[in-house]
Amino acid sequence: MTVRMVTRLVGKEPARLMAMTYWAVEPFLVCSITAAYVSRRRARCRAGAATVGRHN
Repeated sequence: MTVRMVTRLVGKEPARLMAMTYWAVEPFLVCSITAAYVSRRRARCRAGAATVGRHN
């Protein structure tokens, strides 16, 4: 996103640079979100708070 914003401010659109940036960053982003979800779920299961519903 930063690359996109900077290039739009400058007035240029380096499609190749943006494509390579997305290609490199996207797997890390997906993995970090997945790891955070799994970590929180495991912590809840270990604590015994994995009940049905949000406000129980």
